[in-house]
Amino acid sequence: MFHLLTGLVCFLFAVIYTAQITAFLGVFRLLPVILIGGLVLAVGVWLFFRWDEGGLLTELGDRAERATGQLRWLNWAGWVVSVGVFFLIVLLPLIRWPYSPISDVLHWDAGAYHFPKAIELFKSGTYWDLSIPFGEYPNGFESLLAFGLLLTNNEALFGSVHALIALLTFLSIWALGWRYTRLPGGVLAWMTLVMFLSGSVLIANNPWWIVVNQAFVIGKNDLFTAAVVLAALVFAPIGSRGQRMVYHLPGLAFCTSLILAIKPVGVYAVLPLWLPLLFRWGKLVWQRTNVRQTLLNVLFSALVTVPAALWIVRNLVVIHTLFPPGVWEYNEWSILNNLNNPYFYNYLPKLFLFVLGVTGGLVVLAIAGWLGGKAFWGRWLGLPSIAQALALLVLFFSFVITPQTAFYGSNQQPTQIGWRFGVALLSYLFVLLIGLAEPLIQRALDWMNHRGWLMLAGVVVMVAIGGGLFWQNRDLLKIYPGNDIVLRDQFREPVGVDGYFSAYDFVRRNIHNSVVQIENGLMYYVYGENFSNQPTKLHYPLGLETMVAQRDPQYYVTFCTNFWTYQAEECPAYLESSSFTERWELIYRDDYGRVYQRR
Repeated sequence: MFHLLTGLVCFLFAVIYTAQITAFLGVFRLLPVILIGGLVLAVGVWLFFRWDEGGLLTELGDRAERATGQLRWLNWAGWVVSVGVFFLIVLLPLIRWPYSPISDVLHWDAGAYHFPKAIELFKSGTYWDLSIPFGEYPNGFESLLAFGLLLTNNEALFGSVHALIALLTFLSIWALGWRYTRLPGGVLAWMTLVMFLSGSVLIANNPWWIVVNQAFVIGKNDLFTAAVVLAALVFAPIGSRGQRMVYHLPGLAFCTSLILAIKPVGVYAVLPLWLPLLFRWGKLVWQRTNVRQTLLNVLFSALVTVPAALWIVRNLVVIHTLFPPGVWEYNEWSILNNLNNPYFYNYLPKLFLFVLGVTGGLVVLAIAGWLGGKAFWGRWLGLPSIAQALALLVLFFSFVITPQTAFYGSNQQPTQIGWRFGVALLSYLFVLLIGLAEPLIQRALDWMNHRGWLMLAGVVVMVAIGGGLFWQNRDLLKIYPGNDIVLRDQFREPVGVDGYFSAYDFVRRNIHNSVVQIENGLMYYVYGENFSNQPTKLHYPLGLETMVAQRDPQYYVTFCTNFWTYQAEECPAYLESSSFTERWELIYRDDYGRVYQRR
């Protein structure tokens, strides 16, 4: 399973690394991507397994088989149940999307900018057009989608991309447990499966409900960010108490490159993982010891990570700043920026208090062990190491500093903790809690190993719980051919007139190869057949829209709809103003939307 994780990391790195270079040069086309990406993948895999800088692969390879005697039956049961249920309940429905029950309504962010960014990259071969919504953000996630578009010319592989992301999340959580504990791999896989799918059974008072929730959200990159952060922790110089500092430089560099290309806030969690290496390398250079190898490590790290940050160069060239003013305003809704806000404390959710308490408790236990308390506690608890405690604090800090983690839209309302940004923190807490309970779990496994009937009972329990999770989610295996409407329209029932499903349908059937301005609706749905249209909003980058060339719209589409309730609303008054009607002619109208053509 660890080799599956490494292969997946190498593949994702090769695709996204290649996309960043080709998009920067304006040559994101199938042939260059396949040729360059294939070379990057081959070199990356070779380096990953042949250059064990840091000694992590050697240490993991030297570990003895953890499941011996009758425990092998329990271990195999864990493997079979976890692999089978995860494939059937998580991976298969994602691969089948949009014909599976998941994400039958597209998330607003997906249709507003994630999918459009991927389509624009696919169509233009470059990421230099910042007039598209949030075009100034890095596009690592979107480049995966665009790679699928290059291969198929349609959205057929969008679900498979999310299946890879869900698989990366599962493997990263399992690999952290595998590295930090001595528990059998199958048992760890089963425990990871139960945590991963627990949100499909119980949401209330369940800290990990958000994991499966995000796994089934098509078109967002929050889970991808968390998965890469967790994978970086697997390869980082962080181990459990009593282990020597080992790491894997290629793996850490690949994950750092991925996070730089996916989401800027991820750097708060990943870049601190480099501090022990930078200190070590600086010390070696200062002492003039092994200088050549150290400089080689630095050069390799730079070659892997810097191209993933080329979007920073693009932004500085085009808009002369890292992000436009409108983007920085989202920071006002983070937890860190609302520590003096009474609304934050008056409506603080119990789950946040639980996470805060467990985080603090694990840090205290790590300090207690460091001060010599291991002799007292170590018999019953697997105390975290100081390095693990610091990593946990880094994850907690990266969570609270992330925009929109406390509020959304306004900070003068009850707190709305954005747990979708906290998947990495919650998953790491799960791993550390497993490590904390490891001595007790190991004692129970050793006891079962000498009692055949108990081992058989354990296998039955594993299969029963796995079967229960499968049965609870069995509807995810159904196929709904009509669900492909999610690729064409925001509405699920016809709201149009004259035989049209909606205003989106009118655009799709009648408007081609045109620039279409879209308001109060999703850009994704006005691209039309074969993505021939060029949608625009005319106000991106937020606050700096005059610094980039805006598309000149030939059509204007707007919706008089509340998309929270899908109820028609009164249209804005400006649509009836003379300044508007003198420029735009109404060519389609229903109770929910309108389409205008420029006069």
